Amino acid sequence: MGFLRTVLFSVCILTPALSLGQQGHPGPKFGALQCRADAQKWTTDPSDDKDPRNLGVNTVIMVNGQFRSMSHATPHVTVTGLMDRIHEMDVCRDEDEAFEKQFSTYSTISKSYSEEVTFRYDYFLTRHDLRHQFFQEDAEMNK
Repeated sequence: MGFLRTVLFSVCILTPALSLGQQGHPGPKFGALQCRADAQKWTTDPSDDKDPRNLGVNTVIMVNGQFRSMSHATPHVTVTGLMDRIHEMDVCRDEDEAFEKQFSTYSTISKSYSEEVTFRYDYFLTRHDLRHQFFQEDAEMNK
């Protein structure tokens, strides 16, 4: 029961908090160059058939004036790592506002990573047969 509460706390409280940052407090500054470099690094050239990240169905987005491929699964990156990337892309959305307004690069990457985090939580609940318990507690709490 306590473990499930920890997982739900992480999903409901920590994930949005990392995405929103601390309002009213200056957060880390990444700068446009770092934002664009990481967006480039975390995506692939869709025509590179040797890159294993291109083996599945991906979303194509515009990064630095070129089409890039965004995988729906990010192997070898922990949930904490994904949450760090979500936070960075959310900060970049504000710091590099003109670029974001033109291409929606940072919000697209952030949304993709957020969906992956949600999938991993759900997969964890399923793998450990905790979904039924979650649904029961949710129904009780949200009568």
